[in-house]
Amino acid sequence: MENIFNKVPVDEVKKYWDQRPCNIKHSSSKIGSRQYFDEVEARKYFIEPHIPRFAEFEKWQGKKILEIGCGIGTDTINFARNGAEVTAVDISEKSLELAEERAKVYGLGDKIKFHCARRILNKLSLFYPWRLLLSIKRKIQNLLKNL
Repeated sequence: MENIFNKVPVDEVKKYWDQRPCNIKHSSSKIGSRQYFDEVEARKYFIEPHIPRFAEFEKWQGKKILEIGCGIGTDTINFARNGAEVTAVDISEKSLELAEERAKVYGLGDKIKFHCARRILNKLSLFYPWRLLLSIKRKIQNLLKNL
């Protein structure tokens, strides 16, 4: 069986997300306004109510968080609102621009560092997320036990 991920170049993935940042259409208000970001957040967590329970934003006060695939920063902002210091990474520069604007709108720019994944990956010879994957597996198993 052929793996489609081996066929799609990373530049195509980046182009896709630059053209349609995740959740960008969750509001019809002016993109970049506080109202826009508030409406995006409300819609996202209405559609995906499991995220706040899973992320436990309030639990991470005073901790350092790495969010990979931050998109336009909805979860990023909630970690920072609750006192976490966040490093947020995404492949889409358009998404990162909106996430950075969002951080400024909420006065949280000093709590969040944004990075383009493509720039980071281009500097690496190997990305080895073994512990990350094990941690995710354990978290999902614990979540499923509590359902």
